[in-house]
Amino acid sequence: MNKIYTSALAGVLIAGSAMAQSKAVNPSSIPVAQRVAPRIDHPNYQPLVGARGAEIWSSDFSNATDWTIAHNGVFAGDWQIGQNLSSQGDFPTPAIESTTAGNGYAMYDSDGLGNTGSDYEQPHMTSPVINLSTYTNVIVQFENQYRKYIDEQTFLVVSTDGTWPDADLSDPLVDVTTLTGVYQVWGADELTQGVSPGNPTLRQFNVSSVAGGQANVQFRIQFTGIYGYTWYVDDFKVIEQPPFEISMQSSYFSHTGGGEEYGRTPASQLNPTMLIGGVVENIGINAQTNVAVTATVSGPVPFTVPLSQATIASGEISPIETDFTLPALTLGLYTASTVVSTSEIANDAFPDNNTDLRNFEITDNLYSLDGIGNHPEGDEILASIGTNSFANNEDGMLLFTYYPIASEFVATGIEVALANGTLPDGTALISIHDTTDVLADIADNPIAVSSEYVITQADVDAGSFRVCFDNPVVLPTGGYYAGLELYSNGGLNTVRILDDVTVPQPSLSSVMFLPVATQPGGATGTFTNGTALAIRLSGAADFCVVGMDEEVLSGISLYPNPSNGQITLNAATAAKHIVEVVNALGEVVATSNFNLNLNMDLSNLAKGVYSVRVSTDKASFVQRVTLN
Repeated sequence: MNKIYTSALAGVLIAGSAMAQSKAVNPSSIPVAQRVAPRIDHPNYQPLVGARGAEIWSSDFSNATDWTIAHNGVFAGDWQIGQNLSSQGDFPTPAIESTTAGNGYAMYDSDGLGNTGSDYEQPHMTSPVINLSTYTNVIVQFENQYRKYIDEQTFLVVSTDGTWPDADLSDPLVDVTTLTGVYQVWGADELTQGVSPGNPTLRQFNVSSVAGGQANVQFRIQFTGIYGYTWYVDDFKVIEQPPFEISMQSSYFSHTGGGEEYGRTPASQLNPTMLIGGVVENIGINAQTNVAVTATVSGPVPFTVPLSQATIASGEISPIETDFTLPALTLGLYTASTVVSTSEIANDAFPDNNTDLRNFEITDNLYSLDGIGNHPEGDEILASIGTNSFANNEDGMLLFTYYPIASEFVATGIEVALANGTLPDGTALISIHDTTDVLADIADNPIAVSSEYVITQADVDAGSFRVCFDNPVVLPTGGYYAGLELYSNGGLNTVRILDDVTVPQPSLSSVMFLPVATQPGGATGTFTNGTALAIRLSGAADFCVVGMDEEVLSGISLYPNPSNGQITLNAATAAKHIVEVVNALGEVVATSNFNLNLNMDLSNLAKGVYSVRVSTDKASFVQRVTLN
């Protein structure tokens, strides 16, 4: 079985990568809860400790004998406990960066086991018997790092009599709501594009109804599936549930109102209102009353958004949000701090998880779903996608990022952020597509497409490149995908694009088109993949001008374009004009000069796209020309 997988990005912190498992669907069919896509756990959430959440039993996996390791079924795959464990498969998942990772952790490396058969893997590790007879309210928590492939499932199982629901858990598609003492660790809608949101991510389970007051309790961590990725677990704790514990799980600031959170938005594309809110969870025993969520936004134009809810019951997860009418935001970076408080906040078990941070930027003309470089310190998590991510698609794959246009926007080009692993001499084309086409698997009907651009070593060193449309593209109000088509010369010149997975996004915010099936009988077309691919739309008139610190030279015309090698340059005003022709590698391949006009012979140059720069001592003009 082949996996459709985004490989790890060396040298950059990665939460994991996305899998293209399902075809894209109409955005209107996505439930509101999925469009908002909050983080399930705060990435910096810390364990509940101290008198307000007494620790009953714990394991930091420094001693493997704390757990009994075994498996059910035919396939002989087991958990490992030790130090410096790492997945050994074709698609390695970064090791857990848990609180006590240095002294050991647990790993189930399904990827490394390479199970290509039909027998389910059913490994588990079981705690010793724990006496909870004097504890009525009990929480289990552990840190973990997990990547999901297709149908495999992760379970926390509780037993009070030494028996286990082995037969039921042999099927990864089992409905756990029908089983007593079985908790699904990660549901499909709780993962950010198939990956746990943060390394590590803390998971907490209120097991009071099963384990509270019981004398012979055991806990089991179990995986069921075939040839998944890797699951890491560390710092397992059984804790007495505190009377009061409220958590701000996530916050969101969506100028579209549909859940997308754009890292950079042109002022012209802001809607009058912004969907602002937070997801709050009551982890404590008692209800929380007079719940207030306050989003305080600092920046060039500060503003505050008050939200409230009367009561949140124990165990309840509640989104609290509003469509807020924005003030006139000026250009710059905005930092939003969203804080939850209640009447009982003075007794809160862990106040540090009451706040969540988000950043967003208002720009003049740069539109980006990703917020790379702008996220709060320590929050940024990156992955990547590229020409070596999917078998048989080294040449011709297309990546797309969605951009809603609120008022007419004139697109001049696209900026792309490159990931580690990119090599020079790969080729890229940029394009604009109607969303209806992309979601109907139609990738060959662009509204606009650029000439080919060859990625240079200078681009690789800079970590980004820009491609301009031959002519500005006028985009009326509506929804569009900014596209990027990649060619790697049969895999020789890999191109990888950064994917910002810091902020969860709706599944259709970034998608991809695979022209060739990754395995015999597989599907082609549009797939959900990536979170916020760094394919950024620009409306800057000088987006591709070389030497943007200079004034733009007006009155210059260049024709024909495309050309068979003969071009004519005319100037409106006589002056000493210096001409430089630059190839895709940034090399000057021809020069000349003129006063009013020039006929220039470029027929000795190879076919391709060149930049023609005309400059005086005060200003410059640049135009791309295609030689056929």
